Amino acid sequence: FASSYLAMLEALVQSKIVIAVHENSLKEDYLKNSLFADFILICKNAQEIVSVMEALTKNPWKYKTMIKNGFAWAKTQTWENCTSSYLKLWSL
Repeated sequence: FASSYLAMLEALVQSKIVIAVHENSLKEDYLKNSLFADFILICKNAQEIVSVMEALTKNPWKYKTMIKNGFAWAKTQTWENCTSSYLKLWSL
């Protein structure tokens, strides 16, 4: 379970499932619109977490592609790429 960018990135680079929980609409938007939204499971409450955990337990193979793609994306997230993105954003 994670909610901060670096924690989720670290989990993805370790080929782990990320279950991110939001408690407000701002956090929900951040998670759903993030570059890694396709590689994480987003929940809004305990009931959704239970449902996700049950699905993971019953059908772990269903999430292998998500894990693989999350790992591949996370490996591209270097400090150099981060710096380059910010420089482009601020046109420096």
